[in-house]
This record gives sequence, structure tokens and C-alpha cells, in this order.
Amino acid sequence: YLSRVCPLLVDVRIFAPEVHISERQKICPIFELRLHGGFCLLARLQSLETLQLHSFDRNITYSRHDLSWMLSPPKLTSTDRTERRKKMAEWVSWMEVERTQEERLRLSYITTLDWGDTPPDLVRDLRHLGMLMDVKLRLREIECKDYRLWPRRPRISIGPQHGFGFHAETFVCLYT
Repeated sequence: YLSRVCPLLVDVRIFAPEVHISERQKICPIFELRLHGGFCLLARLQSLETLQLHSFDRNITYSRHDLSWMLSPPKLTSTDRTERRKKMAEWVSWMEVERTQEERLRLSYITTLDWGDTPPDLVRDLRHLGMLMDVKLRLREIECKDYRLWPRRPRISIGPQHGFGFHAETFVCLYT
């Protein structure tokens, strides 16, 4: 959503505070950095200079194949590509469920939408907003040979242990 509605963001800092439910119990939102979680959708932010994610209660967990989309083709190994394709193959049934639910919703609640003067490209882009298909399409685009991820080479910090952050490729190589 963020990358579609605010595509020119330069500085993105997302903090997940702990929430106290009672004197002895607290909860804290967890960032979903696994591949299916859509973190790669932030690749749309072509003006990005800083990306900081911080959860006050826990370290954020992720693996190399979840973040390998940040690597340029020379640093992306065949194992990275294979792991990504395996993960994406697992999404087939999830995407079918999403498609069915969207179709049902469209038929029951939204008979006709008036997009008015909305640019056709934006209408098309919003079609899969928040769905696995959006993630899959973004990953396909990233895999193109001439794709340039984040031209401004933003500094990335995920969790409290990474301080000011590193450039995307350095981050993936050091912390996964």
C-alpha cells in the first residue's frame, strides 16, 4: 500500500511499539519479512534513501532467500534463484484462495466502481493491492536483467542491532 500511494518516499522509518494489555502481558507487532509478506514491494520506492524497521520487543527474523531480491544479478546465486522459485511455487493454492475471495467480494459488494478520472495505470496497479499476486509480479519485475533496484542506494536497518544501516546488498550479505 505504502509504495503505491506514496511512491516518492525518501525516508521510511517504521517502529512497532510494544503494547501493554495488562500488567503482566504485552504484545508487539512483528514485521513480516518472509518473501510472501510483501517486503519486496518497497522496491517500488525509487527515491528511497533510508529504510528503518524496528520492533521494540523482538529481533526481526528473516533468511537470505527472503531478502535476496535486494541483490544485484552478479551477487544473486543460482541457489538464491532456486529458493525463491520454490517459495513462489508454494503460493499457487494461496493465490487461488485470494482470487476466489476477491471474486466473491466483487460480486456481492461492488457491482460497479466509478474510478472517475483515475489514471488507468493506477487502476491496474491497485487491482492486486495487498495480495500475493502483487508480490509475485514485483518479484518477476525485479528478476528482469535491466531492473535497477533503488538507484539512490538507501541505507537499510532492520531491528535495533543494525544501527544506522547498510546499503541493501551489504545488509543481505552480512546479516543473512
